[in-house]
Amino acid sequence: MLKQSLQSNTGPWDGFLPPTASDLPVVESQSVAGKTVLVTGAGGYIGSALSLLLAALPVRHLLLLDIVEHGLYTLDQELQNQGLGTQRSMLVGSICDESLMREVFDLHRPQIVFHAAAHKHVPLMEANPFAAAETNIMGTRRLVDIASDFNAEQFVLLSTDKAVEPISIMGATKRIAEQVVLTKVGKMTTKALRLCNVLGSSGSVAPLFWKQIQEERPVTVTDAQSSRYFLSMREAALWLLSVLSASYGAGLYIPPVGPALRIQDLAKYLFQVAGVQSDNRITHTGLRVGDKLHESMTAPNEQLLGGTNGLIQVETPLSSARDIEQHLRGIEQSVDERNLPALLRAIEACVPDYKASAGLRNLASPEPQGAR
Repeated sequence: MLKQSLQSNTGPWDGFLPPTASDLPVVESQSVAGKTVLVTGAGGYIGSALSLLLAALPVRHLLLLDIVEHGLYTLDQELQNQGLGTQRSMLVGSICDESLMREVFDLHRPQIVFHAAAHKHVPLMEANPFAAAETNIMGTRRLVDIASDFNAEQFVLLSTDKAVEPISIMGATKRIAEQVVLTKVGKMTTKALRLCNVLGSSGSVAPLFWKQIQEERPVTVTDAQSSRYFLSMREAALWLLSVLSASYGAGLYIPPVGPALRIQDLAKYLFQVAGVQSDNRITHTGLRVGDKLHESMTAPNEQLLGGTNGLIQVETPLSSARDIEQHLRGIEQSVDERNLPALLRAIEACVPDYKASAGLRNLASPEPQGAR
């Protein structure tokens, strides 16, 4: 199966790890039948996969939003190529554009929202903390508020295992996004699905390794012992659809991902698939700022509430809606003022187990001019 996938556009990693797509629960088409569905970040890797699956279901109208027009164009072409005639609107814009989002909800009244738009690249966000806070926190807050105002039925946030005991600002902003969504009060059912690394997604190591192998360059692994949990793109999209089921109420969920995989073993596997010897071809570069040696799907203060064949619900500590709102006011003000020290204080207050990296602290307290 993996060697056959080399002939496709998806790469040798699609469908690589268990559980396979055939093991996933059957998606109940009634969850989306006859409904208008909004997907933010639709032009991204996971957003595109989700959109293609939705287009094959009896959805009334698909609203596909992304700030990157090329991703939307590529998705639209793929939908046409597959003959998926579901009514759709391709929307170029940002979730941070409140006027646009209110216009979209006013015109189309989506009943289901999949919120996949986010800044996700860890080192880039360490260098661009305001972008991380504006999109991942404030954009999520505006979107969930607008969805509630326009009586959406379900709001599903795509989260990440980097929100667990975060050491990067990307992870911290996604942890706050989880809290913003899960503490939203109203008739709308709010859910967060915390995914691990999706093989082949933007920023994933698999496409980087594959490119390095094909170009006969050294494969760069941060640390020989570094490990991650992985899902295929199709698995991630199917789990996102599955969480819509009425059997999954409001709350935080994780998929059953199986054991973690050493990143170096993934590199060696790709060498094997390519028919190339890996001897002396792997270089260890050291962990980057914001990187962990090992990731986890849950924190020590979180409790698994059960689940075997399907998604697993996680009981996670949440601040009160009032406290969250107070933190958000501080975050919004610091973003507006481009005040990095205030932003870091506000984020650390909202996520007590997060401490900003030394690099971010240096940005927040630059060395005075003339200092030696």
